[in-house]
Amino acid sequence: MGTGWIILLALLGLLILLAVIVLVRMAACRPPQKKSVQKKEYDVDPETLAEHLSGAVQIRTIAGQSVEDTPAEPFLAMHAYLEKTFPLIHQTMEKEIVHSYSLLFKWKGRDPSKKPIIMMGHMDVVPVEDSTLDQWEQPPWSGKIADGYVWGRGAIDMKGHLFANLEAVEYLLRQGFQPERDIYLALGHDEEQMGLNGGKYLAERLQELGVHAEYVFDEGGAVVSGKEFGVDGRIAAVGIAEKSTINLKLTARSQGGHASMPPRQTAVGALCEAVEKLEKIGFPMDINETAGLLFKTLRPYMKPVFKMALCNLWLFKPVFIKIMGGMPKGAAMLHTTAAPTMLNASMQPNVLAQAASAVVNLRLVPGETIESTLAHVRKLVGEEIELEVLFGCNPPSISSMDTPVWQAIDASVRENIGEDIIVSPYLMMASTDSRLYEAVTENTYRFDPFISVGEDLGTIHGVGERMGIDSLVRGCKFFISLIEKTAG
Repeated sequence: MGTGWIILLALLGLLILLAVIVLVRMAACRPPQKKSVQKKEYDVDPETLAEHLSGAVQIRTIAGQSVEDTPAEPFLAMHAYLEKTFPLIHQTMEKEIVHSYSLLFKWKGRDPSKKPIIMMGHMDVVPVEDSTLDQWEQPPWSGKIADGYVWGRGAIDMKGHLFANLEAVEYLLRQGFQPERDIYLALGHDEEQMGLNGGKYLAERLQELGVHAEYVFDEGGAVVSGKEFGVDGRIAAVGIAEKSTINLKLTARSQGGHASMPPRQTAVGALCEAVEKLEKIGFPMDINETAGLLFKTLRPYMKPVFKMALCNLWLFKPVFIKIMGGMPKGAAMLHTTAAPTMLNASMQPNVLAQAASAVVNLRLVPGETIESTLAHVRKLVGEEIELEVLFGCNPPSISSMDTPVWQAIDASVRENIGEDIIVSPYLMMASTDSRLYEAVTENTYRFDPFISVGEDLGTIHGVGERMGIDSLVRGCKFFISLIEKTAG
């Protein structure tokens, strides 16, 4: 037998061995055994929940960038509305107003030695652009109840979440439930302004009180279709981590003058080159820890091609990253992103700008820092471009899935939202106030327990925001169950 045949047979043998390894690893990747769901009935009234949320949507709680810029009337009206709507919370729990408009409630548990839990929410919403008013099916501040939905700004983000949580606590108080551990309700008033005048002060107040929580629960992922992950059915994406934000200003300078005699490179040209490098080259992609946990959780449920790749990343990782990186959502999971959002240069068409600037919104994956990100940007854009951090924070730590709380979240989802739903870890792309609670807990979970949110994600901060009433009821039951399981 010639040398060529020997090499051919060896290659064939190697391919067969690789195929066997791939198929064996794929076959071993099976869904875990789940405990059967034992649903508990909670007598909550859909009509009442819808009416309560409707009233909240009608209060235009739009926060300014400071306490002084924030109109007092809407937030004081919201405080009064909460007191009227949830009388038992106000009669039973200690209430404190923090930094003018944020609220902190404490429900004392029987055992002060046990770590408390913190349920977060925010009362503020983003504005509605006047130019979009005619595009709304129902007026954005009406809180209209129609077609099985509560309509209006904040119905999802996040008065729906906030009220489902408060309804759950009020329900438990009516039932005579007494928690073993303390429960805190931390209601911020300026999350949409990065929480620097509300959430920040709530977190600091909890630190002053010596609170170190078992967990913090905040808004975050949602129940979504599994199709984009090659999964039949629905996924409850629970955020165990979130990206952080840097608003970075890039400035290029050049000699000004008349546009009829431009230099070889203008400030605008230099700035455009820098921005182009950030967009085209950007940051390297990899399967970070949170994305890895997501893929590990979902791969047993995936269709064969996806499952084969993820069960054999030792072989298919480069191809998988290339495919995922070709989609905006996939790419956002795998690397730090850079999105130019604001530009400024000359004030006239025939005048050369002496300075041209751009603001770039960067979203950092866990593991990166402000320092490491700036170092990479500097390497890309060169020394001539000035960099100024307008706002920046490091990503919070990754929360554990190996906790009784995670099991309680899983069970509460399957018992109250849908037995078929796969509960999966998730990397939040947006920032939440929970990032400010790093000193208060090791474990933060970010999730909106509402089926309709997955269908209406595009309406958040946009036109037609609405919350399904059935979804609101299921979310309320989820919170009742979660509190019973983790604080009872």
